[in-house]
Amino acid sequence: MAIFAAVRAGALKSIGTGRGGILSTEYHAKRLDPVSQKRHVRDSDPIAWSKAEGPTDYVEAFKAHKRATGASERKGADLGMEFKVVVSPEWLAETGDPHDAANPRVQQLVDEAKAWAESWGGAGAVWGLRYDTDEKGSGVVDVFMSPVREQRHKSGKSKPVISCRKAKEELLASERALEPDLKTSGAAMQSSWARWARERLDRRLERGKPKIETGAVHQNADLYARIAEQKEADLRRREEALAEREAAFAEREQKAQEVRAGSNQFAAAFRAGEVRRVGPSPKVPDRLGWWAAKDMPEARREELRAAWRLTALPVREALAEVSSAALAVEERSQALKEPEVAIEKAKAEAIAALREDFDTLKRAWVRNEATYNVSTSGDWRWWLAEGLTVARKNRLQACVRSVGEMVGFMAQQFEEMVNGVLQYISPSARSEFEAEWSEAVERGYAPEWNGVGDGPGEASGASSSGPSLGMRPSCGKYAKQRLA
Repeated sequence: MAIFAAVRAGALKSIGTGRGGILSTEYHAKRLDPVSQKRHVRDSDPIAWSKAEGPTDYVEAFKAHKRATGASERKGADLGMEFKVVVSPEWLAETGDPHDAANPRVQQLVDEAKAWAESWGGAGAVWGLRYDTDEKGSGVVDVFMSPVREQRHKSGKSKPVISCRKAKEELLASERALEPDLKTSGAAMQSSWARWARERLDRRLERGKPKIETGAVHQNADLYARIAEQKEADLRRREEALAEREAAFAEREQKAQEVRAGSNQFAAAFRAGEVRRVGPSPKVPDRLGWWAAKDMPEARREELRAAWRLTALPVREALAEVSSAALAVEERSQALKEPEVAIEKAKAEAIAALREDFDTLKRAWVRNEATYNVSTSGDWRWWLAEGLTVARKNRLQACVRSVGEMVGFMAQQFEEMVNGVLQYISPSARSEFEAEWSEAVERGYAPEWNGVGDGPGEASGASSSGPSLGMRPSCGKYAKQRLA
């Protein structure tokens, strides 16, 4: 009766649970998948070893192998190889039960399978192996290997990388020296293992015959096992896709919360004067940078650097606009300074008047006594609420003429900043924000919010029939924008 030695090889393409996934092989080894459970016919522990703490923790074993070798993965390349190193069960049965881990030939087979793989894969290339004793079949050693080779660059530098392709090419070249007609690395493995088994296990062992000679069609265990495996693979793919979507959603949610927190923290530092200015970077003009107060501690600077990296772009741009407007006012104020007392006094009075007008109109906007919008042609338009006294109405009209466009511009920037932040947060966080805003309105700390400028005829109480108080005649239809 002939006894054979054979090899079947497959590629490990990913860490995950898909086809060719290392985690998938780990599930199989731990009898967590339907295929392995169907093949289980007796309670018996396997002969198993790995580079991880657990003998079948293959994902951790692969990672430990990378750490030990310092090797990196190559993009698009296989992460490793899985071998079914086989001898006829009849040979094992000559010294005992092929399913018995104490059978000396079973132990010898496991040792030689690992030694053979590392003879051409490289010393230490094997990071896991297993001989199952709980199945009906026997005589098969599962070997997991990731060969490491040096990758050289044009610069002359080199680094260790996982390269299954190069290891197989080397094996094919060495075996062709003995058998010139070999065509593939798979055939080279068959010849190499058969010769190794004859020399170290038993001279009677013969090389497994290729399919082209026998015409045999390999089936995994049996037809039902293959169908069950396919169904399990489909289920795992669906579960994996669902898990990926859930992870992506959680990541987006976490990112939105981080952006919100970073934007709020940096905006607060800007309002407090810790950040003096936001504007184009001197080195990279198309990017925005920021300048801190000179006496700011380094630890605080680092906190704000982290917050700036998370600050949403609309918030950055809004702060830059505010900085630019403030800088323009400051430069204009400096230009008006003259040594004459009269000019200084006039300037102080003018600034005080503008500031008073600004604060008056701003407070009126907060209280919804005055609302604004911008027409499609870019004109600022203001409305005053009904029921104001004549004196109050005259005062607000004067403020609109002096600083109406500036107050409207800054209010618009504030609203856009808030809307820019809100688009990154979840519905629950948005509801929380709106609730807090409504509470602030009731306490008189914040404006009632319905949209950009609130517009005519809204909850602000502004009259849609009142005259426009814009700086220029307005035209174009006002498009109402709700808080997004």
